[in-house]
Amino acid sequence: YRWVNEGDILPCPNWLLDILSKWAAGEKQQSAEKKRQRLKNEQIRQARLEAWRAKQEGKSPVA
Repeated sequence: YRWVNEGDILPCPNWLLDILSKWAAGEKQQSAEKKRQRLKNEQIRQARLEAWRAKQEGKSPVA
């Protein structure tokens, strides 16, 4: 294996760096996905709340 050593970073074989960088990229994508999902859930919750309020006031729900 070729070992990579940059300054104080512990030397680490190439294949391991490859795995780590892919994992990091995957993590980033997952967190973006989670953020999108959270936003979607928030919108759904907001819409339900609006519909519930409308029903409480005797109006027909807009949802």
